[in-house]
Amino acid sequence: MSHVNSNPRASLGGKSPIQMLRFVYGDDDANALLDAFGIYGVNRDELTLKPEILDIERAKRGEPPLTRLR
Repeated sequence: MSHVNSNPRASLGGKSPIQMLRFVYGDDDANALLDAFGIYGVNRDELTLKPEILDIERAKRGEPPLTRLR
């Protein structure tokens, strides 16, 4: 969710959903909500929107990779 919500969108005037959340609710409230869901901002140069990011993020938490159906 962090990578998807850090991706800028044309429909949001070039801002990411995380940036819009902070704009609308302010940094303190937005950060509290993001922290509650475990979502964090990802820099554009580190942004990955490929399915492999799921296993990368799971590995960071010490979880096994997802089983993929074929």
